[in-house]
Amino acid sequence: MKTVRNFVIYLRLIGGSLVFIWSFLWMAATSVKFDREMFGDTLRLLPQRPLPQPRSPYVDERLFADVRGPRLAEAVAMIEQRLAATAYLWPNDLERATLVRETARGLYARLLSILPAEVWKEPPAGLREKIDARIDPAIIGDVVAQLRRVFYVGELRASSYDLKEDLLSTPAQAGAWQVGGTAAAKLELAGTPQDPHAELHYDFSRGDTITLSQTFTTTFPLERLHRLQWSLRYDDAWHALTLFVEKNGQRYRAARALESSDFEWVTDFWQEPGPDDRPTKIKT
Repeated sequence: MKTVRNFVIYLRLIGGSLVFIWSFLWMAATSVKFDREMFGDTLRLLPQRPLPQPRSPYVDERLFADVRGPRLAEAVAMIEQRLAATAYLWPNDLERATLVRETARGLYARLLSILPAEVWKEPPAGLREKIDARIDPAIIGDVVAQLRRVFYVGELRASSYDLKEDLLSTPAQAGAWQVGGTAAAKLELAGTPQDPHAELHYDFSRGDTITLSQTFTTTFPLERLHRLQWSLRYDDAWHALTLFVEKNGQRYRAARALESSDFEWVTDFWQEPGPDDRPTKIKT
């Protein structure tokens, strides 16, 4: 009897400890996750492992990998047949078969939120009719834009210690960048007149370095240069980005490289070490 009682006590203690350990593990795991992993449809304890990509643009095969729903395989096959019969102008810089397959999964995810639940219980002919009626070039284009991963280059700005700011480069001036390195790469103007950006297309299969270089002139003295800020949208390809700056005959290198992880617009900052970087400085 005593043995059974001790077993129950220890079992309860272990169960209670697991409750508290789980919250700690979840907090530790979310600290190294991206927003898309924390707010996605599927919750995981561990973060997704990085998948470096040798080429860009490329198709994101993980975006809709966790899509689940009624008649998944059957509906995706119907969508692929519909895509084959649709006169859609597919991007020529992406692998077509992979793009069509992933677009079909993305459209299925869209249709899950559009079509009523009763539609998914209809016979195959009725389901196909409802699916075909909802698929048009506009919705295909939206899904393709979600799947296409490419490195975007935005505005580059310089600010001085005197709070002056210069716009050094815009996406419309992409042709002014000198593209070099051992890997194949090119910078192309893309977007719309209202939202322009430059796309960096690259292929690391025959090289491991790409350089973008340009000479700029500021309206303030270079010795007053305080910070550079560059608007970029990474392609989730996990390549290292290192900044080099040469001013007044002296060459500087960033203290650490930035990884091209995630696929949201970010503004990266570089500045020389100063009093604000001292670990003993009192923050106010």
